[in-house]
Amino acid sequence: MNYRIWILGAACALTASAQEPVDGHTYLPPARWSKLEAQDLGQPFYAEGRWLECSGDEVLLLDLTPEQRGFFHVDPNGRLQRRLTQDLTPDGASLARRKSTVRLFGKAQQVSGKRVLHVEDVTAIPGDAERLIAAMSKLGADDPAPYAALVEEAQALAKRYDDDELRALARLVARRQAHVEAQLLGDDDVEGALALSERMLAANDRLGAISLLARLEVKVQDEAQKARLRKRLEGLGATQTGGEWRSYEAFKTDEGFVQTDDKRWVRKEALELKAVIADELAAQQGQLVIVRDNPVDAARAAKSGRLKRGQNAAEARIAAGMPARVAHETRRNQVGEDVVWTQWVTRDGRRAYFMNGEVVRTFAADDAWQLAPKKP
Repeated sequence: MNYRIWILGAACALTASAQEPVDGHTYLPPARWSKLEAQDLGQPFYAEGRWLECSGDEVLLLDLTPEQRGFFHVDPNGRLQRRLTQDLTPDGASLARRKSTVRLFGKAQQVSGKRVLHVEDVTAIPGDAERLIAAMSKLGADDPAPYAALVEEAQALAKRYDDDELRALARLVARRQAHVEAQLLGDDDVEGALALSERMLAANDRLGAISLLARLEVKVQDEAQKARLRKRLEGLGATQTGGEWRSYEAFKTDEGFVQTDDKRWVRKEALELKAVIADELAAQQGQLVIVRDNPVDAARAAKSGRLKRGQNAAEARIAAGMPARVAHETRRNQVGEDVVWTQWVTRDGRRAYFMNGEVVRTFAADDAWQLAPKKP
């Protein structure tokens, strides 16, 4: 199916839907704004567009041209006008300037010698992004044409409204389209795969491009073609481990590393150690804390195989055995003392954290890694 035909069909459907009466009001397209006829006076109409503001006796939409200013009229100092000047609909819904889409209901009237739509009600309706996301959710995985149509529409709207959200949405839909095309691509179509990988990159989908090219690199038998794919994969930052091409990010993640906000790769164990130290010092609030307040309870927990706050290293070994991984860090606390912090990762995946040889925090094997201090 040609996606331009799909666009035309979709556009016609939207236009037909928009022209259906709503609550007895007839749709007024932008082409007729400020161009009402004498026979329109007294008739109920509705119009749709992006919210801009209400100023004086004017309701302004982003879609208005300079020549159409003043067409949407509202009673000054009336309840509706007071709500709209606060960027609120009559029922209290918030309106984001340049983002929200609204529907204006009113009647054609003559005001100061000019035919206007006298606005009597305003409602918020789903915006462009919501509508496009809903349309995308209904698409299947066997035809890329409808995705291409949505990409074109999102890009056009993004340009029209200078809308970064719609630009990001266009890239998302483009990624979905590329993945549908990748599923339909033959395993020997190297030229098609290379071209599609470039489109994936343009849509910020490097991992998708790596996955596509890696699939063909395994299937293709021609060595020259394999070499082309390998070169491109290496250029994308992929690495081959165990006969499998993977992104560098996936490789590092499997090795137990986490990428920080400044793009450094750090072991998750190191991040959790720092997070636990920060949390414990914050909880102590500069006071001396007795961690081992109940030695009997600590020993009893150790014998039952439980790691517990207040245990010493010997008791922790009884509870969990010798650690598989150990790390130490010396940090000065709030009262100026040097404190030795120790991390144990046990063979069964549990983690225990010691302050000067006494357990202050434990995690079960299936607990998520704490990669940042808790927010106060």
